[in-house]
Amino acid sequence: MLRRSVIIFLAALAATPAAVSQEFRGNTWAPQSSEQQRGSEVPFEQIKRDLERRHGGQMLQSNRRGDMHVITWLDRNDNRLEIWVDARDGRIISERGNRG
Repeated sequence: MLRRSVIIFLAALAATPAAVSQEFRGNTWAPQSSEQQRGSEVPFEQIKRDLERRHGGQMLQSNRRGDMHVITWLDRNDNRLEIWVDARDGRIISERGNRG
């Protein structure tokens, strides 16, 4: 039973990146939109400062996926969070983690 659960979990985990990447517009290799070329995005340093104010702690990793920043964050309580932020306006789209 445990073996079957592990296999199902790993299959779902393997399928997740493809499903997530289809949900968001743009890819890292896609040409930039005219909005991005004009520089109308929120600077990443501002997004990072906002997250520091909101969660404390520190950033562990950051990746750009199209119009999204995917940020791994360690908050002031040592909870590891995955935060998706819209690069155009700085809005937090999703926060997941082991918050206790």
